[in-house]
Amino acid sequence: MRVLQLTDFYPPQVGGVEQHVRLLSRALAQRGHHVTVATVAAGGRAADREVDGEVAVRRLTSTLGRVPAAHVEASRPFAPPAPDPELVLGIAGVLRDTRPDIVHAHGWIAQSYLPLASATRARFVVTAHEYGLACPRKDLRYHGVEDCSGPGLAKCLGCAAQHYGPVRGTPITLGTLALGPVERRAADRLIAVSRAVVEGNRLEGLPVDVIPNFLPAVDGPAGAGDGAADGAAGDAGAARDVDLERRLWQLPAEPFLLYVGALGAHKGFPVLLDAYRRLAAPPPLVSIGHRWVDTPSALPAGVTVLEDWPNDAVRAAWRRAVLGIIPSVWREPFGIVALEAMDAGLPVVASAVGGLAEVVVDGVTGVLVPPADPAALASAIERLTGDAALRRRLGEGAAARIGAYRPEVIVPRIEAVYRKALDGDRRPAPRVASGEPARRRAA
Repeated sequence: MRVLQLTDFYPPQVGGVEQHVRLLSRALAQRGHHVTVATVAAGGRAADREVDGEVAVRRLTSTLGRVPAAHVEASRPFAPPAPDPELVLGIAGVLRDTRPDIVHAHGWIAQSYLPLASATRARFVVTAHEYGLACPRKDLRYHGVEDCSGPGLAKCLGCAAQHYGPVRGTPITLGTLALGPVERRAADRLIAVSRAVVEGNRLEGLPVDVIPNFLPAVDGPAGAGDGAADGAAGDAGAARDVDLERRLWQLPAEPFLLYVGALGAHKGFPVLLDAYRRLAAPPPLVSIGHRWVDTPSALPAGVTVLEDWPNDAVRAAWRRAVLGIIPSVWREPFGIVALEAMDAGLPVVASAVGGLAEVVVDGVTGVLVPPADPAALASAIERLTGDAALRRRLGEGAAARIGAYRPEVIVPRIEAVYRKALDGDRRPAPRVASGEPARRRAA
């Protein structure tokens, strides 16, 4: 079938969603589907076309991309939770060129597809990777410090203004609250990466399938190569090998604890540092991630911060660690880092929150602790660092369970969702402007 993936971000932007879309697109192409990815061009660049392996990539100009104040950083595109005029036109062009059977959206770029949904024969599938269908912040954290009970206009306006600033916060709030329900109704099928995402986005009662993210083996075909010619690919591969070795030299020679993720409060990084200070003669702690607005400036002795590592280097670091730590305080929608640790046969200490508690099985693949509790986190770390037999048992349990998250298991489940969408009755597509339903043409 012909599949159009719509995504806010795509490599070289680094993050879990963009990595998932890339891996899914490549896996679908390898299974014989014709796959195109449409994403937002970074830094106000002109629209362009690329080839990523067997996947065609279209980077589309956005009207918002021409407004510097709309971006936190110039290289990071931003798809608003409302139709962007140039993105709508760009997506329309891709639809004409590719005539997809399935349009599969990941993120707020879906809002720029909604005005076109009633004029195409394609079936519309939406994957919810976080809480952006209901929460302007996408994290269900009220002012970033406590769990939110649910959206409301007044409180969302204040919370989003504090998070994005008042200029960006108000339109993001209005777009999310107005168009999130429209997108939910317009989708022929929905995918949520966890039960927590179903609940947080209020998807109960809708045609939704819970399908977790997946992780290829380190040397798996879905993660290999870059689509270049053989000679250029060889040169690029050699350069990557040199870069990988350079990075791995920065890791401690002795056993170390490993944290991977944003170095921010929502990921529990300050909680981890507090817990680490409580440990007696702990092993080194390596933290791999990117700085956040609330990244602590003071680090305890024994902590090393390594910023913005590529995924192959992160995967190699997991294989050298003795214990993984995932101390998130927000409702993690999924937690791909837990899969990376499992793939390395590494037990983790993780917060019992959101989708993370659905991936880490307490006493089988790791240990779950209450979020934002440095004493409990420190106690669990001490227990595991002091018990090699327990670490070995949990690591073996993790390695045994990773098979359920491989592409050969998960991608067919996503294909089954596509078939459900193609075989099912069309659902009316609500009009974006008025909210009144518009009957889609029969397929």
